Amino acid sequence: MSEFEFKANIREIAARVGKTADEIGGMVQDEIRKLSIATHAFVVNYANENLTGWKRSHFFGQDNQNVRWIQIDENMWVVEIDPSVAWIEEGREPTSMATDKWLLKPDKSKLAKDGSTYRVIPMSDHKDNRRKPELSEILNKQLQDQGIDMSTIDLDSNGQPKLGVIKKLNFGTNVTEKSASNEMFFSAPRSAEQGKQLGLPAYGGKHYLQGAVVTQRKDDRGNIKKEATTFRVVSSKHEAEGRWMYPKVEPLDSIPKAYEFAEQQWDKIVTALEESFKGGE
Repeated sequence: MSEFEFKANIREIAARVGKTADEIGGMVQDEIRKLSIATHAFVVNYANENLTGWKRSHFFGQDNQNVRWIQIDENMWVVEIDPSVAWIEEGREPTSMATDKWLLKPDKSKLAKDGSTYRVIPMSDHKDNRRKPELSEILNKQLQDQGIDMSTIDLDSNGQPKLGVIKKLNFGTNVTEKSASNEMFFSAPRSAEQGKQLGLPAYGGKHYLQGAVVTQRKDDRGNIKKEATTFRVVSSKHEAEGRWMYPKVEPLDSIPKAYEFAEQQWDKIVTALEESFKGGE
């Protein structure tokens, strides 16, 4: 668990301001409490400024439960980040998602005859592929050629939205066969030698749109979504192959930044206390 803990020695502060610990104890305790609240706010603001999209919402969690301000006892407050999102705070090297902690969780994967586990993953949103806009052009042309309107919902004979696969897309060999002009749209190949080491067959790579279909499904809000979807198989054997990798995550480092903030603020607080007591002499 990433946490922020700042300790202050009341006797040392008392010596600096020329008072006894008993005389200033309550005042210092109140200042530490206010500093802990300000430091928690610093972490929240820092994360809001440096994280975006789902990573930011995941970092905070529901009702901001992952970034906490806690009173441990009468004289101690802690700012902490939940262990479940420590990978955002502390960063992480590239990680394979072909494991039982990611895409192959026991409740979502199946067992193959050779003892490996696998799962079929639907890949949607190809119609607006920002990483590879050329794929969107290929897909949109095929949808147009087949007269498929993605803006309307297909209904069954009872007038209810159809669910599941609605249409199969029939790409020509100019798309599905690899060539010098389209090889950037194919998944990584696997040689016979590499396959032998991994217990997998040789593989020439597959076009990202091969096997694409049009599907309709209900989203989390109960709305019907019509999408162009492909299906890919992730296997536990892919971990050794370096496939299905989640890229490196740079650390947020809000806790170290918060500690620097707290030290600076504490120096200002103690200086203000010194000036206050000197002014009262």
